[in-house]
Amino acid sequence: MGDSKLYTRVKASDILTELNNYEKKPKSSVYRKTILKKIIINMSVGDNEVIMLISQVTKILSDLGPTDSEIKQLCYFYLTNYWRHKQEETLHALPFIVNDYETNKKTSDNDTCLAIRTMASIHIANYLNSLVPILEESLQREISGKIRKTAAYAVAEIFNVNEKRDPESNRRLLMLLNDMLAEEDDASVVSAALSALREITDKSDTLKLSIDSNHAVKLANSLTGCGEWSQVSILSSLLSFISQDLKTAAHLIDTVLPYLQSENSSIVLNALKVVVYLSHYVDNVLDVFPVLPQSISGAVANLLLKPAEIQFLAMRNVILLLLDKPALMDLDIRMFFCQYDDLLYIKDTKLEIIFLLACQENMDMVLAELQEYALEIDVQMVRKSIRAIGNLAVKIDATSDKCVSVLADLISNSIPYVVEEVAIVARDILRKYPGKFDHLTHLLVDRVDLITEPESKTSIIWILGEYSSSISDSIYLLKKYAANMLEEPTETQLALLTAIIKAHVCQPYNKELQGLVENTLKDVTQNTNHPDLRERAYFYWRLLSAKLPNAIDIIKPRLLKLNTETDALSPDVCEELNLCIGTLASIYLRPVSQVFRHVKPDRLVDSPALVHQDLKSPQVRAKVRRSTIRSRSSTTTSQQLGNPSINRSRSSSFKLDEIVKKLSLKK
Repeated sequence: MGDSKLYTRVKASDILTELNNYEKKPKSSVYRKTILKKIIINMSVGDNEVIMLISQVTKILSDLGPTDSEIKQLCYFYLTNYWRHKQEETLHALPFIVNDYETNKKTSDNDTCLAIRTMASIHIANYLNSLVPILEESLQREISGKIRKTAAYAVAEIFNVNEKRDPESNRRLLMLLNDMLAEEDDASVVSAALSALREITDKSDTLKLSIDSNHAVKLANSLTGCGEWSQVSILSSLLSFISQDLKTAAHLIDTVLPYLQSENSSIVLNALKVVVYLSHYVDNVLDVFPVLPQSISGAVANLLLKPAEIQFLAMRNVILLLLDKPALMDLDIRMFFCQYDDLLYIKDTKLEIIFLLACQENMDMVLAELQEYALEIDVQMVRKSIRAIGNLAVKIDATSDKCVSVLADLISNSIPYVVEEVAIVARDILRKYPGKFDHLTHLLVDRVDLITEPESKTSIIWILGEYSSSISDSIYLLKKYAANMLEEPTETQLALLTAIIKAHVCQPYNKELQGLVENTLKDVTQNTNHPDLRERAYFYWRLLSAKLPNAIDIIKPRLLKLNTETDALSPDVCEELNLCIGTLASIYLRPVSQVFRHVKPDRLVDSPALVHQDLKSPQVRAKVRRSTIRSRSSTTTSQQLGNPSINRSRSSSFKLDEIVKKLSLKK
């Protein structure tokens, strides 16, 4: 039977009947293997009826497993998935698995590793009792490296379960893993031991992984002799090293820096994490490593040539560094200009970075690009671009005129969703620069009929109430909105009520406004059931009835100054996220504990070398400073590394103009 014909749902009872029919026939092993494949396929598609066939699977394992490795793998796969539901039946397979290990430990590494992985995945007391001595034997130096790696991962797999029943054996296994770190010459085995220890300590409240100076240097130097996955493990483990002096931290940065050029995105992100972490232990790190901003920026540029998922992860980490340590990067803003085929979440993230990188010097280029986005047919992109222009107007005072001029040009096209979005950003612009951009208000008022979206309508109503004295049609427009007030969303109703009262206290002798106020308060208090809206109406009614001389100061107080630093992260959060570069937590830009439960947050550990330096300004470097520690990065690192994906000339790696051209080919 062809494998394609196996991919159909079959009832467990029918499979059992087939097994019984074929068991005594000639060539029954071929038929039983085919039926076993049916069981695995039904299991893979979520048909849990096949749980009832565990006895038949263990029988097939004992009958055919010794001579057919494929059958053995399929049976092991079945057992690791369903052992929780049929623990007693799963015990019947234990003698076979132990014998499989004993038989193949000196002849077949693949079969031995398969047996160890299977036993480590089944957390039954008898399996653990049999596995612990096997792991103690497999972690010895005389065993092959592949088996030792598998055994190291198996220790991490069973550690928490075994801690409750046999803590003494756990201590022995931990000692063996530690011995592997100290005595092992095979870098891939060391990386497996490090991964196991890191997984164990991350889940433990009492254990902590600590690496001394000599061992950290040895690990960093061993990066050239191991594969990419091992490099990722070693780089990640270097965060457990607490540097006690500037020289060691600088040496490690110098060793790790070339790995920012790797073709493997995981290696690049982990190398970046190590460099950022160790920079806390090097005073004046940009003087010691003048090439550091160019190195990190080159790595970012290379990551932007990767698939969309990698781009997104890289850019979220760029945002993190721009919020906390912008001096560590020397980015060309053109790298983040959107391409026509970028996915929406990529475009959105690029807009965030453009906003963070925008300054007075590059504002003309940025505004030209954003204005181009605002003329696209993608409504979401148009809205986000206009929002970015408005935020830039609030962020940089010197270029606010240019930003508002672009917004005015966009309004002149009278496109509804463009006008709606400009109305939203205009509220903050008018608050930031009172009396400066009144012409923007008049442009919006002339096109008020185009505004239908609730948030935009709320914004224009706020403008009408706040600046009613300077807007000639404000009373007419407020009356127009009040006519359908009860049909609006609650947010718009609240804004409209407040705007009408504000307009009244600014023009207390306007009889048309007095009538509007009376009708509105009466309508709200009698015809609405929303408690917040009714309460606000009664509050205004009592306040106006009291005829207080300072009522205008209560209803329309002086607006508070806009805080343009609201997006900044707290120092503690930045410190924690800097140690999570390349992980999911860095995407959310939130503390790890808010993203993942039961995960210990990482913190910088105090040491004599720990320094708190300001890397928020790109101009932190001293003009002339002779460092006591020379950087070897530009001269020796390319000769030290044997990995062809890393051994590239620095001059070709950081030509940002060429990379920007590559990124712009599609435009």
